Amino acid sequence: MLLLNERYLTYYFRLSENDTIEFNGENCRLETGWSRLSPIFGRYDNDHLKWPYNWENTEKCGAPHCHWLVRDGKLYLAKLELYSGLLFDTIDTEALNLETLFPGEVVDGPVPANWVNGVYLLTHGHMERYPLYGRGEYYKVTGLTYLRIADGAVTESYTVSSDFDTRNMPADTDPGLRQIIEDYELPSVVDW
Repeated sequence: MLLLNERYLTYYFRLSENDTIEFNGENCRLETGWSRLSPIFGRYDNDHLKWPYNWENTEKCGAPHCHWLVRDGKLYLAKLELYSGLLFDTIDTEALNLETLFPGEVVDGPVPANWVNGVYLLTHGHMERYPLYGRGEYYKVTGLTYLRIADGAVTESYTVSSDFDTRNMPADTDPGLRQIIEDYELPSVVDW
């Protein structure tokens, strides 16, 4: 059994892993901006102590790793795993039962994510081997999609190429795209 300090370390070490999301039939990575917190934490008031598998849980502890799905303009939680372990090259994973965590809310497999609000970035891409010596892999980004979500519904969506310069946008950039990028890059709520 892990000690409290070890559970705390492994929990926070694994929080930085990006969630995945299926969008328009493509598997992407979900990036959450400045907070780096998975949207699952919105369900728990962004309070780690309310997450049932935090470091204080002596039976089962881990950071959430979610697999999201956008279907018919709405966001769903399709799969939830616990990530733990301190090794760099492997992650310990354990699948969680959505019916147990969300009793009565599972609809044909996924859970409607009606608690999610904000602007999120999806990175489209695929894994590639590093060219030098062929060792290791990295995620090659091929495109970006910015989503605005309100109560689990996608209200805006903009897709740009991976080389779109968000710091020096062209003068003719769509005002909606400009605003959603600004909203993603600047926190709308600051906890002091």
